[in-house]
Amino acid sequence: MTLAIRAAARTDVGLARDGNEDSALASGRLLVIADGMGGHAAGEVASAVTVRAMAELGADEGTDPLQALGAAVDAANERIRAAVEGRPERAGMGTTLTALLWTGDDLALAHVGDSRGYLLRDGELRQVTHDHTYVQALVDEGRISAEDAVHHPARSLLVRALGGQPDAEPDLQMLHVRAGDRLLLCSDGLSDVVRDDAIRDALAAAADAGTAADDLVALALAGGGPDNVTVIVVDVTDEAGAAPSDGQPTEEVVLGAAVASATEDDPSSTGEIEPVVVDDEELRYAPRPAHPHRWVRRSALATLVVGIAVIALVGAYRWSQQQYFVGSDSGQVAIFRGLSQEVGGASVNSVEEIPGGLPVAALPEVYQDQVSGTISAADLDDAHAVVDRLREAACQAAVPRRPVVPRKPTPGKPTPAATPRATSVPRATAAPAPTPAAPAPAPGTASRSPTATPSPTPVLPEGLDCTGTSVVAP
Repeated sequence: MTLAIRAAARTDVGLARDGNEDSALASGRLLVIADGMGGHAAGEVASAVTVRAMAELGADEGTDPLQALGAAVDAANERIRAAVEGRPERAGMGTTLTALLWTGDDLALAHVGDSRGYLLRDGELRQVTHDHTYVQALVDEGRISAEDAVHHPARSLLVRALGGQPDAEPDLQMLHVRAGDRLLLCSDGLSDVVRDDAIRDALAAAADAGTAADDLVALALAGGGPDNVTVIVVDVTDEAGAAPSDGQPTEEVVLGAAVASATEDDPSSTGEIEPVVVDDEELRYAPRPAHPHRWVRRSALATLVVGIAVIALVGAYRWSQQQYFVGSDSGQVAIFRGLSQEVGGASVNSVEEIPGGLPVAALPEVYQDQVSGTISAADLDDAHAVVDRLREAACQAAVPRRPVVPRKPTPGKPTPAATPRATSVPRATAAPAPTPAAPAPAPGTASRSPTATPSPTPVLPEGLDCTGTSVVAP
């Protein structure tokens, strides 16, 4: 069976934004979504630069598709770095990226950030990307539930994106597809507003990729449209039996912020990459022309957005300072306040207390590993309970077991041998004979009492304090 893909791309600025920072590219071989953010009115620059760089991905036969995608992502990241150089007002701009490369049999996937990829197969929807967000990290560690993440104040805080930094490594994987599969790439303007079950229903109900893309954008707008929304729907078909679809791009199509030529914004761009075919439907989603006095609205909107972001960050920081974990500080077991993982490369924790007298090296090896990886605690009292358990384990491991001392036989008296037990026979009970009194010791001779077996003396590792545990310190 020969497979083919048919795709449809749509974008909308939403109901609360004045411009589109999303960019998208769809062709018969490459599908890309980038959601720009940060910097001074430069999120659209970051997403557009990224799409242009990805569009230059070659079609060399025999090239490993994942390696090719990874190289293209690196090139896009370098383009963003070059676009920021000499423009300090753009510092901090960046973009997400989710891309699919068709190999003729399978799809190679590259992903950075919180734009998403989904696969609908046999009526079931599965997310095939992993969000690179602070809140998703909390879910992965079991600190909060997936339901809590939906309403978390820092749910949009990215921990990985393309921003010209050297550590923006993409997730790369192969997706093995079959005829009848339908895939979706989308910015968070859809996934933050529309629940997964509604996305599944819309994808399953649509007759073709174009209809599905239109329906998903409509759902995002009906949910308030607080952000730009961009979607690409991809159908995997049996080429021999494939029916025509308005969703199949016969030529490369570019949408959103990447539509306009931006040679000035991208020093490495030649300006040659333009949308090839732009029909009425695509013009409907193109960036809107400038409006008189728009700078006033932009300023007010920017102030509002910054205010909301500050409130969200303050709320997230306050929440993080109510978290505790047990870890290691200068070789000692310590209680920390905050989060064990870094956020955006920065530490968000501090030492709350070092109980003292509990070196990490004194712990059994299994507990040393747990402390090195940090141990979560529900609150400060729970953290103290964890430390108490660790101290007990260290002290118990430090005390040797009591040796078993065999009993010495009495001189001149044979050791009684075990006598087989006879069958009991009823008989009269005789009165017990009086027990002779023990002879008094000779004058000048001290009485001798049985020798007691000495208890082992704990030999505790240096610095270990077992006070308050079941082990008595020497």
